Amino acid sequence: MPNFTIEGRLKGLPDPQRDFLWEVTILNFDLGDSSPEDLTLRAKNISIPGRSNEPIETYFYGHKQKFSGRSAFSNQISIQFEETEDQKILRTFYHWFQKINNTDPLQPFATLSTTLTKRQYAKRMFLTMYKYNGEEVRNKIEFVNVFPESIADVALDMTSNAAVKYDVQFSYDYWTLQGPDRINI
Repeated sequence: MPNFTIEGRLKGLPDPQRDFLWEVTILNFDLGDSSPEDLTLRAKNISIPGRSNEPIETYFYGHKQKFSGRSAFSNQISIQFEETEDQKILRTFYHWFQKINNTDPLQPFATLSTTLTKRQYAKRMFLTMYKYNGEEVRNKIEFVNVFPESIADVALDMTSNAAVKYDVQFSYDYWTLQGPDRINI
């Protein structure tokens, strides 16, 4: 049997993680017609956002030195959702936008938020990835204080044969890696 390693290295390396095995869950979501529950949506694509440490530059005897400064996040994530015939995706985001800013002209407080604080409309969202056999990987990415920022236009075309998809831009404060694996440096 051939040995497909380089000098024995990489022999115990696990399989690569597939980029099509994941799901998005929004915690304690309330559509207004029932009690809050965790909402797992059918998402088509997502990008894991970046993170950086902004450097602080100083000079010592004419030499530039850099020190790690504050953490910086892109604070935006774009997710494409695929709609179903019950229009649950459209209703979900319509309700969420209405909580942030009520645009119903028949309401006495139109254009005002139906919530008092950011805590009431910002949610926790998890990106869970799976192994090829369907088991969860050890860690999840948690997005803190997530809310929808915008929904892109959706073109409907009677000559095409494609599913309806919504591109939703979310804002968040920061993300963390949740799970049992902690690496101490």
